[in-house]
Amino acid sequence: MSELPSHRTHFKEPVVESGADPYVIIHDDAFYYCHVINDAGIFIRKADTLDTIGKAEPVKIWEPPVDSIFEGSMWAPEVHNLDGKWYIYFAAGERDEHYSNQRMYVLEGEGDDPQTTSYELKGKITDTSDEWAIDGTILNMENDERYFVWSGRPTVENRSQNLYISKMQNPWTLEGERVAIASPVYDWEQRGGSINEGPQIVPKGDQRSIVYSASHSTGDYYCLGQVSLVGTDPLDPTHWVKRPTPVYESHGKLVAPGHASFILTPDENYGWMIFHTARKAGAGWDRQVRLAAFALESDLSLKFIEDTSILKLDKLIGLLNKMIKYRS
Repeated sequence: MSELPSHRTHFKEPVVESGADPYVIIHDDAFYYCHVINDAGIFIRKADTLDTIGKAEPVKIWEPPVDSIFEGSMWAPEVHNLDGKWYIYFAAGERDEHYSNQRMYVLEGEGDDPQTTSYELKGKITDTSDEWAIDGTILNMENDERYFVWSGRPTVENRSQNLYISKMQNPWTLEGERVAIASPVYDWEQRGGSINEGPQIVPKGDQRSIVYSASHSTGDYYCLGQVSLVGTDPLDPTHWVKRPTPVYESHGKLVAPGHASFILTPDENYGWMIFHTARKAGAGWDRQVRLAAFALESDLSLKFIEDTSILKLDKLIGLLNKMIKYRS
């Protein structure tokens, strides 16, 4: 049985000494951490416990062809099991001053273990606009409908970033035009740049919310916000409501938290957030990966557990150590 850390609920030290954009799933009683190293390829680490993912050996599961457009700026890969196959979504493009060539791409593989599966490039995944796109993730609804959510720019000239959504025809094809469901409207989303990025789905029953990163990723004010689906149609922007304040931001010696992924308990009442922070103030993209426990409230708000004030410690640890599941 895979277990969450059993001896404490908050980690002041990083679980991965150097890393960014962490994406972790649980599959067959193991934790899989998908990431990029030095823009040279996509790697997966496999560990029995969540707090030891940084000590596991990284295995390269795919590297870009020599002299391809993927060399030099590969970002934020995610591994998903869809329709019985493994799919990895990542952003890449020829590097220039503003990374203006970034688009989303898909790898496909078939096998039991995502770390040993052989992957092939399926191609670019885009809506009809084919505009700049990064940080793609999967939104699965209770009615079995599937959507792609990502961060994109309105135009080549406009480098602000919104969260967009499109329905998926299959794991590598989108239907129709993109729809913006979140834009940086608050001051805390506009420090160093007007940016919403790094969307991650947090489910609870038939409810869905998205935790995302806000402001410029190189600044010390990078933080996490949340937008929740309050209606029935994910493609209707009016059915999404954004919280007016960050759900997680710099505090103490923790600087610029962002780009999180989530592991939930079976009852979806508790979980762990895996996220990156700047190594120190002013460090920019020099990052570390950390863990934080939280309680998921009925309104989908996240209450982070940094002491024992919410629940008795023994009760909390017992809940967090139940068999947990991965859910996109």
